[in-house]
Amino acid sequence: MSKLAIVKIARVRVAEFATPVTALVCDGALYDVALLEVATGRPDRGGDFFERVVAGRAAGFGELHARLLAGRRATEARIVEGEFLPLAPCDGARGAYVQLGPSDLDTEEPAFESRDSRAFVGDAQPVVIRAQSVVASVGLAVMLAEDLEAAGPLEALRAVLGWTLIIEWSHGDAAKTGRPRPASTLGPWLVLQPNLAGVLGKSLALRHRGELRMTDAVDARAFTVGESLAFLSHHVALRAGDVVGLGCARGGRVQLAAGERIHVELPGVMSLEGWTSELPVATAWRAS
Repeated sequence: MSKLAIVKIARVRVAEFATPVTALVCDGALYDVALLEVATGRPDRGGDFFERVVAGRAAGFGELHARLLAGRRATEARIVEGEFLPLAPCDGARGAYVQLGPSDLDTEEPAFESRDSRAFVGDAQPVVIRAQSVVASVGLAVMLAEDLEAAGPLEALRAVLGWTLIIEWSHGDAAKTGRPRPASTLGPWLVLQPNLAGVLGKSLALRHRGELRMTDAVDARAFTVGESLAFLSHHVALRAGDVVGLGCARGGRVQLAAGERIHVELPGVMSLEGWTSELPVATAWRAS
C-alpha cells in the first residue's frame, strides 16, 4: 500500500444493526464494508471485525478503498455522521491487551502490564474515573495479525497488522489506592500499515486547555518496536487480534481534572479525543 492511500478501518455502533459495523474511512467519511461489497456486485463475505480484519487480514479492503478514492462511492453504504457511536477498532472479546511501559522508563528490559481488553473506549467517549483528577498518557498501539511466541524482532514486526492511537488513563498508584486502572481510549481507526512506515519518527500533537504541545518521536525509546514485541512474545502468549500499547511517548503525559478533554493528533493522519467522567459513589453492591 502506498503512503498516499493507506487504508483506515473503523468499528462503530449503528442503531439499525445489532452488532458493530466494520467501516472503511475515506476523506473523513465512513462506509459500511458489507454494503460496499454488495454495491460492487460481490457477495457480502460476512463475518465480524475479528473475522474480516484480523483472521482475514482485511482481504479485499484495499480494492474497496481504491474504488472510494476513484470516486465510486455508493451512497447507500455511507454511514451518516452523528448517527453512529465510535468504538475501539478491535474485538476485546477475542483479543488481549498488553501495555508497555513509558518511553522514559529506565529499565534493562521492556516493562509491561496486562490490561482489560474489554474495557477499551472509542474516540470521544467518556472514561469513568474514581478520582477528581487523572493522568493521560498518549502514544501508539499496534494490533497483531499473527500469533507470536518466542519471536525475534523482525518476525515480531511482520506480525503487525496495523496501528492506531491510544490514551492510557491512571489516577495514582493502583497498588496503593486499591483502585483499578481506568479504561484506555483507542482509535479512532486502525491503519493497515504493518511496517509502520510514515509514523515512526513522528511526534504527536496534544491540545489541552487551549494549549498545544508536541511529544518526542513516538519511537524515541530504549527498545525498538520489534524488540519490544519480541520481548513480550517470550513472556506472554500473544495471539492474532491482540492489542499492544507501545508506551507513553516522551512528553505525552497530561494531568486533567474530571470532565476535561484532551485532543491527540498524528498530524495529517488521525486524531483521538479523550475525556473523563467521575464515577458517583455507589453502595448498591453491598449485601446490606
